[in-house]
Amino acid sequence: MKGGLIALLTDFGTRDPYVPAMKGAIYSEFPGAVIADLTHDVPRHDTASAAYHLLSVAPHFPGGTVFVCVVDPGVGSDRRILILKRKRQIFVAPDNGILNYLIDDSRNMKCYTLKYPSDKPGISRTFHGRDLFAPAAARLAVGTPIPSIARAVPMLRPARLFVEIPARMKRPVTGKILHIDHFGNVITNVKLPAGRPPENVRVTLRRKTILLWADTYGFAPAGKPFILVGSTGLLEISLRNADAAVRIGARPGDRVTVSRAPGR
Repeated sequence: MKGGLIALLTDFGTRDPYVPAMKGAIYSEFPGAVIADLTHDVPRHDTASAAYHLLSVAPHFPGGTVFVCVVDPGVGSDRRILILKRKRQIFVAPDNGILNYLIDDSRNMKCYTLKYPSDKPGISRTFHGRDLFAPAAARLAVGTPIPSIARAVPMLRPARLFVEIPARMKRPVTGKILHIDHFGNVITNVKLPAGRPPENVRVTLRRKTILLWADTYGFAPAGKPFILVGSTGLLEISLRNADAAVRIGARPGDRVTVSRAPGR
């Protein structure tokens, strides 16, 4: 699968030399590589956030793209480095749950573990992103067959990142905050049926209850937190031209409850 496009996602931030070092390692193996930065601001060690970013952007990238996700608190341990061939794309990530969220009912998936000598000179025990992930991604991007650098392993067990709201909700549905974006929009892991909000429901988080729904940001009244369906089909809490997360005091991981409004 030859593509040449490598998409990087890490929790490294951008002020340190780690991301440029990874890019240098890729270019050393494949000078013609095209590298896309998905984000380097995943909250440290947050595998669910990493999976959210991958699931949000991967459908918009072409076949052949090699996604490299280095959110790796277990670096240097005996954890595996996995390669997942999913449909027409390849994902390289540590075996810490990130790729489990990408497993679905599709049969067009294969899983491998990267073959590498852990005691090879020059491989840092604290920077596998540069010394193992980056070279592997470069080789895959030029079309190197996966079995030549990895061995097949049983498919991962799927993990659920999203909570589905049934079309007719009879009981409260509990989810959590996955991400707070640059605008202060609070993005949850609650997925709406057919991307439409159910009628007569409320959202509760941080001991605050929100009843107001809007189709988009510009249609909501100013100064009042409201609920909408975001571009990824997930339930969001927003505040027109302001920071909803700050107003509510919301943080990633906070519990969110969707329930039927009383008396309806």
